[in-house]
Amino acid sequence: MSTPACHNSEKPRRGFVAGCLLPVATWLFGNLSVKWVRRWAKFFYCLAWPFTGKIRKVIRANLAIALPELNELELKQLSKKNLQYIFELGLDWLHFLSYPGDARKRLVLSPELLARKRVFQEDPTLPPSIHCTLHLGNWELCSHISELSGRPGAAITARFNSPWLNTLAEQMRTGENDTLLIPAQGAARGILQALKAKRDIGILIDQHIPPRKGGVFVKFFQLAVAVSPLPAVIAMRHRLPINLLACYKRDDGNFTLDMEHLPRPVTEYSSAVELTQDIFHGYERLIRRHPEQYLWLYRYWRICPANAPQEFEKRYPFYARKHEKHAASEEIFKDAPHNPPATAN
Repeated sequence: MSTPACHNSEKPRRGFVAGCLLPVATWLFGNLSVKWVRRWAKFFYCLAWPFTGKIRKVIRANLAIALPELNELELKQLSKKNLQYIFELGLDWLHFLSYPGDARKRLVLSPELLARKRVFQEDPTLPPSIHCTLHLGNWELCSHISELSGRPGAAITARFNSPWLNTLAEQMRTGENDTLLIPAQGAARGILQALKAKRDIGILIDQHIPPRKGGVFVKFFQLAVAVSPLPAVIAMRHRLPINLLACYKRDDGNFTLDMEHLPRPVTEYSSAVELTQDIFHGYERLIRRHPEQYLWLYRYWRICPANAPQEFEKRYPFYARKHEKHAASEEIFKDAPHNPPATAN
């Protein structure tokens, strides 16, 4: 009984430490040029190398699953680029926390999104859209949903333990536009209210959601993952279009908002699971464009479905465990992956 209490007491303590250290970090590194951001990212990568063994093991295991066509040398090089990018991303966040207005200035819409914005500006009666984002590039900038249609948007966002950090994060996520930030906890009601106000919705769903909390199994890079079907449920219920949105970092230090489409309209799907599956197929296409910018250190494949065949189960990474109760659709186990088990060192 004492363990949970001790665990819960650590959260405010971590929030206090972050509240003390982040102002110093933003003062030291919040005003770096693009060139110096990359130099400091390389330095921090080298400095942290001896302490990131477990993180590197997760990254290598995930990359082996997602990109089985790469050999060991290519996996090692991509793993290095990815971890270095994480440090670069952190420095970018410190800059945007110091200068929230720069987030919008460095955001560039792809030609397709520019054309889409003109269409929505010419016809304000068009229904709102749901934009499913993922941990790719600088996903915090995807909160600038209003830039996609020229009208107010809303984004589902996490809250921090530090009030000071929450204030700065809200400024970075919204900039000068009228984006409504909906707390992730109990987001369903806020989403419905935003849709009634004809706001586009941005929601991040490439995270592990166990079946006991409403997660469903879909195939992600040929292995089953448990994720939230919330965007699919809402889109099907209200007959709203879904787009897949990513924010890549460019060589010049700016960021490009890019979009991927579903293969067919939402109204043609028979279930939320089927729609969620196509969302994750779209995620795969977005990730393959810039695999070095995806959050590979996250443990996506944490559980293996209870009904997974033994050969399928062997494909899971070292950190996965088999779920004892919840099964996945048999469709997931068809065309099982042929890459070797992900046992990266």
